[in-house]
Amino acid sequence: MDKRQQAKKNQERKLKRIRAGETWSINDGFTRGHKSTITKVKNNEVRHVPRTYQPVTRNVKNIKLQENPQKSDKRDTYILPKVQRTKIKFVGKKRNYEDIKNPVDKSIIRHLKKQDKKNK
Repeated sequence: MDKRQQAKKNQERKLKRIRAGETWSINDGFTRGHKSTITKVKNNEVRHVPRTYQPVTRNVKNIKLQENPQKSDKRDTYILPKVQRTKIKFVGKKRNYEDIKNPVDKSIIRHLKKQDKKNK
């Protein structure tokens, strides 16, 4: 099996494991290494809401979360105000311990998800 076939097989395996609502690391150019909440998985594409610790990202004001999903971290956490799209090959490791549990924060992500559906 050559490298191209092996890479395709790995992507198919990863596609089966990723589900909406889970937290994964994303390693594309825009959100390198940031944790993101997956909103939709389709074909070779993942839609996600990235998290950051900065109130502003690329001159866009971020939305502050009420509670940091990582319990040991006391810093303020923000999410980008728009759902991002990336290819499946840029999805890194799953982060079980960092899922968003606060109902208010979950409703913000649901709202962003609905906006993304409207803007198609």
